[in-house]
Amino acid sequence: MALMRSFFKGQNKTNSFTPLVEEITLESLKKLIPIRNLSDEKLESFALENKAKVLPAGEIIFKCNESSNAATYLLKGTVSLSDSKGKSFEVSATDAKAKFPLSSGLKHTTTATSKSEVSVLQVSQKIMSINSEDHKTELVIPDELKNSRLLQSFAQHFYDDELDIPSLPNVAIQLRKAMQKDIGIDEAVKIIQLDPVISAKLIEVANCPLYVAASPVRSCFEAVKRIGLNSTRSLVISLSIKNIFKSTLDYQKKSFKKKNES
Repeated sequence: MALMRSFFKGQNKTNSFTPLVEEITLESLKKLIPIRNLSDEKLESFALENKAKVLPAGEIIFKCNESSNAATYLLKGTVSLSDSKGKSFEVSATDAKAKFPLSSGLKHTTTATSKSEVSVLQVSQKIMSINSEDHKTELVIPDELKNSRLLQSFAQHFYDDELDIPSLPNVAIQLRKAMQKDIGIDEAVKIIQLDPVISAKLIEVANCPLYVAASPVRSCFEAVKRIGLNSTRSLVISLSIKNIFKSTLDYQKKSFKKKNES
């Protein structure tokens, strides 16, 4: 629920009803610019835990000159946009314009009103700063270790996406079994931290610019809390399987083959 409140933070507060929500699909996210530049892992994790807001015809989505901390996308329906001078135009979810946000600045430059039932998605304004799938979390290396050849090599492989460190399948198995018992975040984090590679990946996903958040995530606990338990489980399993298939080490491939045959 905390994530949902953060997700819809900054929206118009004059509505007199509780808005309906609906599922977000990976296909719909891949149509949006520049959201579609993010990896499937980040999009799937976001879609699993977040919803789009559904509004009836005649509702004000946002008002001109109001402050905002979110970029608003139109997923379904038609909206009318009018500026402070009274000039207006309509945007339908089937239009090419709908691939871009209806509004993405610190202040809304138009007033948006739903002309039909609409589905809208609000994400962090930071999404507008991404340019490609290569958007990565910056590695912070302490000054006293900046001359370390090992860390320099690690950082270079990290930025080049060449880290070939397989994740432990046991972590995914343990997490799936544990979550069948309705565990909390603390218990999940204890399992995930057995694999530093997965922990680091979760932190990277949690710092994805889709999420409306005031500060970056710096720990595995904060990452799981932001992403959500169900999304975390799905992502851990996905990463574990993906890294096994990507492995170039013969003994790992043979081990995986034996497990499949048993």
